[in-house]
Amino acid sequence: MMPSSWLGMIEAFESEGFEIYKGVFNPDEIDKFRVISDALAAEEKKACVRGIAAKSAGILELAESNALRQFLPADYLLVRSILFDKTPEENWPVPWHQDLSIAVREKKEVEGYGPWSVKDRVVHVQPTSEVLQQMLTLRVHIDPTSESNGALRVIRSSNKSGKMKRHPWLKL
Repeated sequence: MMPSSWLGMIEAFESEGFEIYKGVFNPDEIDKFRVISDALAAEEKKACVRGIAAKSAGILELAESNALRQFLPADYLLVRSILFDKTPEENWPVPWHQDLSIAVREKKEVEGYGPWSVKDRVVHVQPTSEVLQQMLTLRVHIDPTSESNGALRVIRSSNKSGKMKRHPWLKL
């Protein structure tokens, strides 16, 4: 469900750092996501699969659909697609964190970028704050979500804080 105006959406997003919309995809699209996601998770034999848009034309088609494009600038670039298949049987704790790394093709020393890491054979690096401020994450839930299977907690307005240090007093 879209807000009544783009201006309202932009103001709310910039203020809070996130927005939640239900019903972005119709039931048939969700079923398609589910079938493809189940197949990818089974094929990879793990509950976290990176690069799913590159592994499935169906996922890429949904990622480039009008349903998602309505939230994106015209010149957007898909840089990451991850499947988290969290169930009560297969779940893992995730401590509070900021997503600070981006996937890149290869390691090239660039001022302001680092440290480097490798996740599932893909090189990652922490870019400058300016790059991170241009990033937008879209999270699509294809199953009902609760605290037991992958709900996301967000710190309101943390998008205005730049790279934050982890504080011992922060308990989520």
